[in-house]
Amino acid sequence: MPELDLGLFAGLTASIDGLTGQMQAERQRKLQLAADVAYISVRATALLGSALPLAWCNSPKLGYNWAIQAIAVEGLGTSDYLNLFKGSSLGAVNGGYGRWTFTVTTAGTIAAWHPGRTGLVLRGQSQDSLIFGGSVAGTATVNADVIQVTDAQLPYFLL
Repeated sequence: MPELDLGLFAGLTASIDGLTGQMQAERQRKLQLAADVAYISVRATALLGSALPLAWCNSPKLGYNWAIQAIAVEGLGTSDYLNLFKGSSLGAVNGGYGRWTFTVTTAGTIAAWHPGRTGLVLRGQSQDSLIFGGSVAGTATVNADVIQVTDAQLPYFLL
Protein backbone atom coordinates (compact mmCIF):
# COMPACT_ATOMS: atom_id res chain seq x y z
CA MET A 1 0.00 0.00 0.00
CA PRO A 2 1.58 3.29 -1.08
CA GLU A 3 2.22 5.83 1.60
CA LEU A 4 0.10 8.94 1.71
CA ASP A 5 2.02 12.11 1.00
CA LEU A 6 0.98 14.35 3.90
CA GLY A 7 2.26 17.47 2.14
CA LEU A 8 0.08 16.76 -0.90
CA PHE A 9 -2.90 16.06 1.35
CA ALA A 10 -2.36 19.32 3.28
CA GLY A 11 -2.07 21.27 0.01
CA LEU A 12 -5.30 19.80 -1.33
CA THR A 13 -7.09 20.54 1.92
CA ALA A 14 -5.91 24.16 1.85
CA SER A 15 -7.01 24.53 -1.79
CA ILE A 16 -10.46 23.12 -1.06
CA ASP A 17 -10.82 25.34 2.01
CA GLY A 18 -9.80 28.37 -0.08
CA LEU A 19 -12.30 27.56 -2.82
CA THR A 20 -15.05 26.98 -0.26
CA GLY A 21 -14.31 30.37 1.31
CA GLN A 22 -14.43 32.05 -2.10
CA MET A 23 -17.75 30.38 -2.91
CA GLN A 24 -19.21 31.48 0.44
CA ALA A 25 -17.98 35.06 -0.11
CA GLU A 26 -19.54 35.13 -3.59
CA ARG A 27 -22.84 33.84 -2.21
CA GLN A 28 -22.80 36.56 0.48
CA ARG A 29 -22.03 39.21 -2.17
CA LYS A 30 -25.01 38.06 -4.26
CA LEU A 31 -27.31 38.05 -1.22
CA GLN A 32 -26.17 41.58 -0.33
CA LEU A 33 -26.66 42.68 -3.94
CA ALA A 34 -30.22 41.36 -3.88
CA ALA A 35 -30.84 43.37 -0.69
CA ASP A 36 -29.23 46.51 -2.13
CA VAL A 37 -31.16 46.59 -5.42
CA ALA A 38 -34.96 46.84 -5.54
CA TYR A 39 -37.73 47.61 -8.02
CA ILE A 40 -40.10 50.43 -7.07
CA SER A 41 -43.25 51.55 -8.81
CA VAL A 42 -43.92 55.25 -8.20
CA ARG A 43 -47.68 55.48 -7.91
CA ALA A 44 -49.77 57.53 -10.24
CA THR A 45 -49.91 61.16 -9.17
CA ALA A 46 -52.25 63.81 -10.52
CA LEU A 47 -50.53 67.00 -11.70
CA LEU A 48 -52.79 70.00 -11.85
CA GLY A 49 -51.70 72.19 -14.74
CA SER A 50 -52.14 75.38 -12.73
CA ALA A 51 -49.66 74.08 -10.11
CA LEU A 52 -46.71 73.84 -12.54
CA PRO A 53 -43.77 73.92 -12.08
CA LEU A 54 -43.91 71.17 -9.52
CA ALA A 55 -41.32 68.88 -7.93
CA TRP A 56 -43.03 65.59 -8.67
CA CYS A 57 -40.60 63.00 -7.43
CA ASN A 58 -38.37 63.96 -4.52
CA SER A 59 -34.89 62.56 -4.23
CA PRO A 60 -34.24 59.12 -2.81
CA LYS A 61 -33.10 58.89 0.81
CA LEU A 62 -29.42 59.39 1.56
CA GLY A 63 -27.48 56.26 0.73
CA TYR A 64 -29.78 55.35 -2.18
CA ASN A 65 -30.08 56.14 -5.87
CA TRP A 66 -32.96 55.75 -8.28
CA ALA A 67 -32.50 54.65 -11.88
CA ILE A 68 -35.69 55.76 -13.60
CA GLN A 69 -36.71 53.09 -16.10
CA ALA A 70 -39.95 54.53 -17.47
CA ILE A 71 -42.23 57.52 -16.98
CA ALA A 72 -45.79 57.56 -18.34
CA VAL A 73 -48.16 60.53 -18.56
CA GLU A 74 -51.90 60.26 -19.14
CA GLY A 75 -54.50 62.98 -19.56
CA LEU A 76 -52.68 65.37 -21.90
CA GLY A 77 -54.62 67.17 -24.58
CA THR A 78 -53.15 67.72 -28.02
CA SER A 79 -52.04 71.26 -27.13
CA ASP A 80 -50.67 70.30 -23.69
CA TYR A 81 -47.05 69.53 -22.92
CA LEU A 82 -45.07 68.55 -19.85
CA ASN A 83 -41.36 69.26 -19.68
CA LEU A 84 -39.31 67.06 -17.35
CA PHE A 85 -36.30 68.50 -15.54
CA LYS A 86 -33.76 66.99 -13.17
CA GLY A 87 -32.54 69.25 -10.39
CA SER A 88 -32.54 70.00 -6.70
CA SER A 89 -35.02 72.92 -6.82
CA LEU A 90 -37.77 74.44 -8.95
CA GLY A 91 -35.07 76.70 -10.39
CA ALA A 92 -34.03 73.74 -12.56
CA VAL A 93 -36.99 74.61 -14.81
CA ASN A 94 -35.13 77.68 -16.04
CA GLY A 95 -31.60 76.40 -15.63
CA GLY A 96 -30.97 74.17 -18.62
CA TYR A 97 -31.72 70.93 -16.78
CA GLY A 98 -34.34 69.65 -19.24
CA ARG A 99 -34.57 65.93 -19.90
CA TRP A 100 -37.75 65.20 -21.89
CA THR A 101 -40.99 66.69 -23.23
CA PHE A 102 -44.21 64.70 -23.02
CA THR A 103 -46.81 65.40 -25.73
CA VAL A 104 -49.56 63.47 -27.49
CA THR A 105 -50.96 63.78 -31.00
CA THR A 106 -54.25 62.15 -30.04
CA ALA A 107 -56.13 63.06 -26.87
CA GLY A 108 -56.54 60.13 -24.50
CA THR A 109 -53.28 58.43 -25.43
CA ILE A 110 -50.29 57.89 -23.16
CA ALA A 111 -47.00 59.73 -23.52
CA ALA A 112 -44.09 57.64 -22.27
CA TRP A 113 -40.32 57.89 -21.96
CA HIS A 114 -37.87 55.05 -21.37
CA PRO A 115 -34.50 56.67 -20.61
CA GLY A 116 -32.64 53.36 -20.55
CA ARG A 117 -31.27 51.44 -17.60
CA THR A 118 -28.86 54.18 -16.54
CA GLY A 119 -30.09 57.14 -18.59
CA LEU A 120 -31.74 59.02 -15.70
CA VAL A 121 -30.27 58.43 -12.25
CA LEU A 122 -31.36 60.44 -9.20
CA ARG A 123 -28.78 60.49 -6.42
CA GLY A 124 -29.86 60.82 -2.81
CA GLN A 125 -26.63 62.55 -1.83
CA SER A 126 -27.17 65.33 -4.39
CA GLN A 127 -30.88 65.67 -3.57
CA ASP A 128 -31.94 65.27 -7.20
CA SER A 129 -35.65 65.51 -7.96
CA LEU A 130 -37.86 65.18 -11.00
CA ILE A 131 -39.57 68.47 -11.72
CA PHE A 132 -42.37 69.09 -14.18
CA GLY A 133 -43.08 72.35 -15.96
CA GLY A 134 -45.08 73.13 -19.05
CA SER A 135 -48.65 73.82 -19.99
CA VAL A 136 -51.52 71.51 -19.10
CA ALA A 137 -55.11 72.74 -19.38
CA GLY A 138 -56.50 70.22 -16.90
CA THR A 139 -54.89 67.44 -14.92
CA ALA A 140 -52.31 64.92 -16.07
CA THR A 141 -51.48 61.70 -14.28
CA VAL A 142 -47.86 60.58 -14.00
CA ASN A 143 -46.29 57.31 -12.85
CA ALA A 144 -42.84 55.76 -13.06
CA ASP A 145 -40.89 52.54 -12.75
CA VAL A 146 -37.68 52.81 -10.75
CA ILE A 147 -34.76 50.63 -9.75
CA GLN A 148 -33.41 51.61 -6.34
CA VAL A 149 -29.72 50.96 -5.72
CA THR A 150 -27.60 51.65 -2.63
CA ASP A 151 -24.53 53.89 -2.93
CA ALA A 152 -22.35 50.81 -2.41
CA GLN A 153 -23.89 49.00 -5.39
CA LEU A 154 -24.21 51.99 -7.76
CA PRO A 155 -20.78 51.55 -9.43
CA TYR A 156 -21.60 47.90 -10.24
CA PHE A 157 -25.07 48.82 -11.49
CA LEU A 158 -23.61 51.43 -13.83
CA LEU A 159 -21.20 48.94 -15.45
